[in-house]
Amino acid sequence: MIRTRLSALAATTILLLAPAAIATANREGMTGVNVPETAADTQVLSHESTLRAQFGLDSSRTHVRSISVDHGASSDLLGIPLTPAERANIAHRDLLIPMIDRLSQHLAKNKNFAGLWIDQSEGGILHFAQTSGDLSSIVKSYVTSDHPVVYERFRNSLAQLNSTEADVTTGVLTHSAPASYIESSSISVPDNVVSLVVIDDAPPGTEQALAKAYGSNRISMRRGIAQARPASSRDIRTGPLYGGEYIFNKTSDGSCTAGFSNATSGGNYFTITAGHCLNGVWYRGDRNTQYGIGNSHSNHYIVNGSSKCDCQAVGPISSSIRTANVLVLNNGINHYVGTATSFPTGARICLSGATSATSGNDINCGYIKSSGGTIGEGRNYTLIDPLATSIQGTFGDSGGPVGNENVQLVGLYASTSFYMSGAFYQSYLSKAVNIGPTVGVSLVY
Repeated sequence: MIRTRLSALAATTILLLAPAAIATANREGMTGVNVPETAADTQVLSHESTLRAQFGLDSSRTHVRSISVDHGASSDLLGIPLTPAERANIAHRDLLIPMIDRLSQHLAKNKNFAGLWIDQSEGGILHFAQTSGDLSSIVKSYVTSDHPVVYERFRNSLAQLNSTEADVTTGVLTHSAPASYIESSSISVPDNVVSLVVIDDAPPGTEQALAKAYGSNRISMRRGIAQARPASSRDIRTGPLYGGEYIFNKTSDGSCTAGFSNATSGGNYFTITAGHCLNGVWYRGDRNTQYGIGNSHSNHYIVNGSSKCDCQAVGPISSSIRTANVLVLNNGINHYVGTATSFPTGARICLSGATSATSGNDINCGYIKSSGGTIGEGRNYTLIDPLATSIQGTFGDSGGPVGNENVQLVGLYASTSFYMSGAFYQSYLSKAVNIGPTVGVSLVY
């Protein structure tokens, strides 16, 4: 997980522009001059070294500094300078994405399919897991021979893990013991388990109860610190309904995040949140609130179906609380200026989730890993044309707005309930460009 405390989204722009600034200075005659490294330079080089190590590229400080002044380097794929050979290497790995998307769709209902992932640190090697039988001929029909494949034999199928994770999510949303003590969950295909974080103050015996409820061979557990609820000074009765705020579904008894509260349709205004938060009657704040904001409308989280947006409209909300503003750092305000239409791999993005951003008093940032394809969520729902990201959210962040450094709304946080890409956590967004056409609203900035 990449998590950074920022005073504003624009702060990351300075960091990512710094290599270009260094390169410009050297092109103007400073090459070879022993220029002292500033704190900003150090941060940039550290970020680039870390990302390079994750992708199995040369991450030495000497190499990273030399590329920052290389006229032939480009930053269009990972958001950091790459040599032509490195860029070609990453571009070749990207060719795997549509192949494995089609392969995953073909095997979605195969009881022996246990998942797949790309180990970027090993140079983009594809790992394919199965429980029994031999699916290699199917793999070879989708994956070209110039991409190496390692075959793994696992105990649990991906369908079994998805089912277990869906059961966990239902337990958490309905506050049913022992799932009510779970802080977060995610499917780890390389480990062939559903990874659970149990709140640190859960009573003794919680892990044993969880193992009994979900199967000891299908889950892994560790203790974590419980998230605090926000103690905001905002007036949630009449003040603006910011993106990033908690909203509560009294029907399903679950909390999610308001994503964007200036969506209009037929003269009415709505806020948008995740569809998998289920239909119901919605209120502002947590379960103790009495301030209703409306009902679910046009929910496109379709059980046994698919759509381009795991989202729904909630309302109609009062025109007095509609706003295009989003919370950053609890009471800080950010105003998105439009909808993102391009999604370059490696682009920096940040989530304002009600749990991880508001109550944690920080903003959760990461980068875009890939765009397009399909991904299966719980209850046999398939999200079409998602964005894969390195952002790791938690329960309550669903529906939260994600923005880029151009101050554009990129998407809504959909789920962390998916396999990891190599050793790196992978979550998914519903693209903001798909909200309007799917739900039938216009986003007004």
